[in-house]
Amino acid sequence: MRCALLLSLVFNAAAAMSARAAIPVYGWGSGTTGGDGKPICTVTTLADSSSTVPPGSLREILTGANGNTCCTSSNGCRVVFGGLSGDLGLFGDLDVHQSNVTIDGSTAAAHGIQLFGWSLNLFGSNIIVTQIRHRGNSYGTGDHAALKNNIDILCGVGVVLDHVSLEWSNYKNLGIAGYDCDKLNLPYPRNITVQNSILAQSLISLDTLVDGDVAQLTFYHNLIGGDSGRHPQITTGHHGIQQGAASAPQSGTGHYEALNNVITSYNYGMQIKSYSDGWTVLFDAVGNVFQAGPNGNNKTPILIRDDNQVGQDPPLLGTVSVYAHDNQMTTGALHAANCVSASPDQYSHCDCDAVSSILVNQNCSVSTTLTNHMVRATSPQGSHNATEAAAATMAIVLRNAGATLPCRDSVDAQIVNAVASGAGLKFITAPPSARPDETQACPP
Repeated sequence: MRCALLLSLVFNAAAAMSARAAIPVYGWGSGTTGGDGKPICTVTTLADSSSTVPPGSLREILTGANGNTCCTSSNGCRVVFGGLSGDLGLFGDLDVHQSNVTIDGSTAAAHGIQLFGWSLNLFGSNIIVTQIRHRGNSYGTGDHAALKNNIDILCGVGVVLDHVSLEWSNYKNLGIAGYDCDKLNLPYPRNITVQNSILAQSLISLDTLVDGDVAQLTFYHNLIGGDSGRHPQITTGHHGIQQGAASAPQSGTGHYEALNNVITSYNYGMQIKSYSDGWTVLFDAVGNVFQAGPNGNNKTPILIRDDNQVGQDPPLLGTVSVYAHDNQMTTGALHAANCVSASPDQYSHCDCDAVSSILVNQNCSVSTTLTNHMVRATSPQGSHNATEAAAATMAIVLRNAGATLPCRDSVDAQIVNAVASGAGLKFITAPPSARPDETQACPP
């Protein structure tokens, strides 16, 4: 009888882990299944080294070091944390080339898993990262002066970030960059969803960059802000920037969506650009809330850029078509939330003179090239739309965003409370002197 009970407990635990794989995904990444139904690989240590890889570590499982075959490119896997909790410092970039993978932090104990240090780089396809925190590279994991993003999506079709908390990067909290994937015999980033997440307070005040050959991308139900810009910045239509010129320009159409997000405390909200005259950007911004904060001038919610006018990046070449509808601006911000502005550079801005149009005021010098490439769409351009009105977005995002399983930690609670109070987030240049203790038990 006792043996039967033990077997039943083991079976039920395994079944529970398997059930968690069915993560609801909205938007372009909705077909992503990750490690659903794949072998379960259990992390047994939070130690890390890029030279002598610790047995049972996250790095060993995801790279196959030490002959670990639990998670192979052919089989994929579901990575669980076996009741561990606390800090996992990455001593060197962790490159994930396997496909059909879920990294599931909800299986941890106490407050869960907090990465810090170097970047988690995703190259594979059909990948889900859920209920994980990454808090930057400022706590002594090697060369902490290096500019490192918390997470990079670098290649692959079907990638989902769900309930992740990305803060305090000493570069960007999130990078989605399609460069030279063809040279690796990998597909460029497509069919991506970033949802139910917190991306906040990069230490250089730049949050999320989408750059290169990237398309079919959805941001949904996220809290983004406490940074000067890039919430997100979308500069696509090329395979990379080399010496001030776009290399390997693309042709075609890319869809990008920002649906039901909260953008707080910023200079520039969402920034958009196409580097190729054959590449059309279709951008839908629906049901978002823009909140003024204690820092930044909270100027422009949606901005189309042409940096070449001041000799910076390559010029805006392709058409940028924006559908902006039912966005809201909190009290104290300078512009209407459905305004789509034009800018000759990344520092100045040109105001809309009407909510319903892409127009610039008479005092702003914008080239004919820029104005000829702007289109104001009158209906959604992608396959998805907002799931609720902007009036309901704030409450839903504040309740669900970030790593919430096993429970929300003190850092995310402070961020959520600052936004809920109406104060917004401050820009910061250094993280707190100590990381939160994720080994503490969740409150009852």
